[in-house]
Amino acid sequence: MSDVLRAAVAGRLAVRDDPADIMHNLLRPLLAVTTDEEGAARMPVAAVPLEPADTTAGPATTTELLRMAGIRALETRSRATFVDAVDHLVRMASRSATTHHAELMLSVLGAVACRFDPRSAHYVLDRLRDSSPEGRAAGMWRIGAAALVCGTLSVAVSAARHLASTSDSTTLFSISDHDEAITDERFRAAVYGEYLGDAPETTLRGFLAFIQRVQALPGYSPTTGP
Repeated sequence: MSDVLRAAVAGRLAVRDDPADIMHNLLRPLLAVTTDEEGAARMPVAAVPLEPADTTAGPATTTELLRMAGIRALETRSRATFVDAVDHLVRMASRSATTHHAELMLSVLGAVACRFDPRSAHYVLDRLRDSSPEGRAAGMWRIGAAALVCGTLSVAVSAARHLASTSDSTTLFSISDHDEAITDERFRAAVYGEYLGDAPETTLRGFLAFIQRVQALPGYSPTTGP
């Protein structure tokens, strides 16, 4: 099984387009039935190159492979592999050609991690701090909202405190003022793991209100928090 998975990953990275939809028809089912002992989730992490020039596949494909690996690592409780996938995305985010896709998938992994392992979600929040202002603000929003909906309050509070204490809150409220931003986030959640619950728009707006409540706490200071 692992040999088939390794060949499928290599085959997907070797082509720009995917008319046979290898990603959905072969890679996802293979990952779903392999175990942590087989090292399945580690294979995409090891195979995806850091430099875009080193693969024929585009950044949407390479970062999606890392997302799939990270989620399988969460499902099999392989935290070391999850951390490897996250760190790989962080390194890819530092390359301008892959920044957008890597930051998106990084925060998606953090959002999904909220219902599996809060410690892993906190790890992603910490790694997001070096992202671009837009990527960091949107990512904290995504993760904080996902944390609220599944009751992982420590993660929601950490994301809200960061946003409330930095200029990222201004960036986020500017982004969220546009209705299409809510629509885009709702669509992403539906595609990447339903991490915003049954009412994504309510969840997203609820986290924005949560940030404002943190800022309004008596004695709140942007440098020390409440």
